[in-house]
Amino acid sequence: MVLVLGSGLLAGGILMVLLSWWFSPFSQLIGSFNPVAFDFSGPVLIAATVLALALGIFAGTLTRRTVFAIFLTLALILAIRLPVEFGLRPNYEPQITVTWPLAQSDNPPITLGMQDWSVGQGYIDAQGNKTNSITCSGTNVGQLTPQQCMQASGYRSNYLSYQPADRFWTFQWIETGLYLAISALALGATVWWLVRRRLV
Repeated sequence: MVLVLGSGLLAGGILMVLLSWWFSPFSQLIGSFNPVAFDFSGPVLIAATVLALALGIFAGTLTRRTVFAIFLTLALILAIRLPVEFGLRPNYEPQITVTWPLAQSDNPPITLGMQDWSVGQGYIDAQGNKTNSITCSGTNVGQLTPQQCMQASGYRSNYLSYQPADRFWTFQWIETGLYLAISALALGATVWWLVRRRLV
């Protein structure tokens, strides 16, 4: 395990340096919070490499079948990475949300920089919930302008939620710690399974 993980750390570190160098010109255009760039612009890449290796070692030890272990490893990686990327990552720290009147349409009071991460934009409905869709109800809906229809249906304001650029490295280290913790659990489970099997 030490040999495999050590080799993975070395390969991940070299790959991170090369990819960061290659992506640096594009970073000025699409930002480092871009979902693809985020995965290789810092220690997350190394932690993800360790995670994949740890899960592979665990799957191989558990199944003792190469092909089955490969598919199990891929399933475990997806089961971890997808919720992290689309559910946890946008909320490692509370999102900053700005609101402005419906009359100002799609003109927020702030301008985000290229390195800021726009998480979501839409409307605040009558219940105070964020939504991207508009549902107008009531009489004479067809005779109302979109803004009048929204006001008649109780929509309160526009909103924009974002994560500022200065949180990038905080997010990197949070996700790195998360992947390393799961890796430690997988390796611990591997050792436990080996010891248990030998005792049996």
